[in-house]
Amino acid sequence: MGNRRTRQQLNLMAGGSSIVMAVLLLYHYVAVREIGYSIYLKDQEFANLLLVVGEHKILWESSGIAQAAAAACLLPIGIAFVMSFDEQRPFMLLGAAFLLVAVGLYVDAYAHYGNMVGLGADVIHQRAPLDLLIKLADTLGDEFEILQYGAMFALGSSMIIFSFLMTNSEYYPRPISWLTFAFGVTAFFFTALPILFVLTRFAWLLVMGSHWLYAYASQGAEEEELEAA
Repeated sequence: MGNRRTRQQLNLMAGGSSIVMAVLLLYHYVAVREIGYSIYLKDQEFANLLLVVGEHKILWESSGIAQAAAAACLLPIGIAFVMSFDEQRPFMLLGAAFLLVAVGLYVDAYAHYGNMVGLGADVIHQRAPLDLLIKLADTLGDEFEILQYGAMFALGSSMIIFSFLMTNSEYYPRPISWLTFAFGVTAFFFTALPILFVLTRFAWLLVMGSHWLYAYASQGAEEEELEAA
């Protein structure tokens, strides 16, 4: 009964985290669309970005916080995976390690993203030469992209490992393992096909969240039947 109760709680935690992560990511994309600029720019384009960031300080900061919080949601998801694949410990630990690295790099990347707010305020209040601020913004942007690419590689690696573990697990249907594999592959091609990664990630979060929450509800119903018997 103890193992069943633990798995039930893990299903609730992972399912809820998946849905929350999807909502946070949706907020980020809506916020960036409202701002009208992204961090993926070159040289002098940063002058306009910094002006916009300075004018939309709260929206820019909140969009970065949403992404960092979304990355943190991967931790309970990873714990659920770890408990699911306990019998395949070496590969499970490798997948978990990649996922943990991805979370750390994501959070670090969006700390750099948030630092754009200070530079935006400097541009608006003319606290430093514009060329210097543009150079600093360009450096921040490059550091952000490097960290994000590392996070994507680690995330893709972890999902591909977990997808293969799913094929030998009784807890995950085969279509979910293929969707997880697709999620991992699209992470490697984020720079070339970002929209494909974004859509695949949303689909994965909604499907996995629904799967875990359904498992939680089913196990709760089974426990009630056992207690009634």
